[in-house]
Amino acid sequence: MEGFHVGITEAVRAGLFSGAMVSNGYLKVPHLFYADDAILLCDWSLDNACRIVRMLKVFQLASGLKINSLKSKLIGVGVDFDVVQGCAPLIGSNTVRFHFIYLGVPVGSNINRIDSWKPVADEFVSKLSAWKAKMLSICGRLTLLKSVLGSLGIYYMSVFRAPDSVLKVLEAIRARFFFWELIQGNEKFNGFLGKK
Repeated sequence: MEGFHVGITEAVRAGLFSGAMVSNGYLKVPHLFYADDAILLCDWSLDNACRIVRMLKVFQLASGLKINSLKSKLIGVGVDFDVVQGCAPLIGSNTVRFHFIYLGVPVGSNINRIDSWKPVADEFVSKLSAWKAKMLSICGRLTLLKSVLGSLGIYYMSVFRAPDSVLKVLEAIRARFFFWELIQGNEKFNGFLGKK
């Protein structure tokens, strides 16, 4: 991947490929890498798409690593989806609409909307289920809470600012799990009072 980075950087210097402009035109970003994932960014044009395909073929020949076209996606930001679908067969990749998940984080959706945080809340609920609360001691529940909250919530919140209503929902899930015995006792007590 380091060689691919150097190749893209040289292509940008030679003017063969240009990245996407960010920060009001002060910074040009041609690619982003994370482990074996790569995002190539450029202005939308068929020429740029063909250049990307050529760069990937050169990388494949030089490294011996084959690009998995089934996992490759073509995304057009601010481009009509029909145009994106028309270009995809020419470069041999699939298409995806702008709202997608990358490295577990939603890209392109309005993160200020509460429903954008539903995957986080669902993950909390699945990790902090009632049967786990029943089987664990209070120390075990605390340890599980720290590991779940330390990874899931912080991962999302390091990228996006969570609305207060989302934080309240996550806190309610956490409290219900941690104080499971107390909540179960209150529900039984309230049920007993209701019968009288």
